[in-house]
Amino acid sequence: GTWSVVASATTTPVQTENTETPPDWSITEIPFAVREGSTYATGGGWFFAWGGAVDRTGDLRSDGILVDIDTGEWVEVPEAPISWRYQSSSVWTGSSFIVFGGHDFDRSYIDGAAFDPETRQWSLITPAPLEPAAHPAAVWDGTSMVVWLAGDDSAFAESAEPAIGQLAVYDASTDSWSPHPSPDVEMVDADLIIDGNGVVLVGGPSMRDQSAGSTRSLYVTWWSNTTQEWSGPLLGPGVDAARLFRLPGGELGLLTDRSRLYTFDESGWAEVDIGSDLPPELANCWWDLGAASGAGQAYLKLCGYDYRFSDPTLLEEIIQPHEYGATANLYGSAFVVDEQGRLIVFGDSPLPSATGTPNALFGVYQP
Repeated sequence: GTWSVVASATTTPVQTENTETPPDWSITEIPFAVREGSTYATGGGWFFAWGGAVDRTGDLRSDGILVDIDTGEWVEVPEAPISWRYQSSSVWTGSSFIVFGGHDFDRSYIDGAAFDPETRQWSLITPAPLEPAAHPAAVWDGTSMVVWLAGDDSAFAESAEPAIGQLAVYDASTDSWSPHPSPDVEMVDADLIIDGNGVVLVGGPSMRDQSAGSTRSLYVTWWSNTTQEWSGPLLGPGVDAARLFRLPGGELGLLTDRSRLYTFDESGWAEVDIGSDLPPELANCWWDLGAASGAGQAYLKLCGYDYRFSDPTLLEEIIQPHEYGATANLYGSAFVVDEQGRLIVFGDSPLPSATGTPNALFGVYQP
């Protein structure tokens, strides 16, 4: 295979001596400084990145980038009508990208804004009826945005303690919020996923933490739209970090540090052996974890290597060791799936820039 380096209308082509890569990838080099703590989403054929910090000393931004996934053409997203911030959440509503919450290292936020990729315009949304707290988790259930917030406003600090979280539901058609019962479980951080007739919430430790030594037990709870009740919590494994996704067969999966993969339902947890599918150097990976799923596809990232499930249970096919640094050991990189099941990666490029502007690498894998 060969690299396909796509030069968009505002991109200077980059020359490289390395021309080997698997097929099925398209690569765009973009003169854009990737940020730590950005939020990412896909929808309508677009990749969207917003906010974050150029460095963790506090150079926060409220602008971003919008990329056409098919062509690699891109435009800068103008500054949002909300303050710059770190670790917001975002969803695609079918017509706009909503960004919500986040923090600026001093305080947390409960406001947000919606960006229309067709008009390139922002609009404010009504602030949530919640107490400010860091590390929001948000998911679109088909008609509304479901938001979870940690119960502690200092949750972005390393010393944050578990607390009862908060939930609310945002109706984009009426720009209004509705309260939602929260499970009676103390967590520092959580992920949400829509599952059949409700929402599944998995949390406990910092789901974003990637430093060894912070092991805490995970909990999983289920909300039923029919009974209007939470079930569980089900106690899970002790982990340093975890990523929630859906396997190709429909089962819910959790990738954790030390290269462990679990499936779970309300009856319990089961570990899936993926060690035999991995090279020895990845058998105990605890950093640069990623999991993404959609349209019947599921992908994992382990220590800079990307994998795809080639059937519902086997992790057989290595996609690409990121020798170009697209995601390897990069805190601020994107690892998301679009509506067609394509894997999107976005991160710093180590290739030289003709203009001196930092380059971002935008990669699309077609399964």
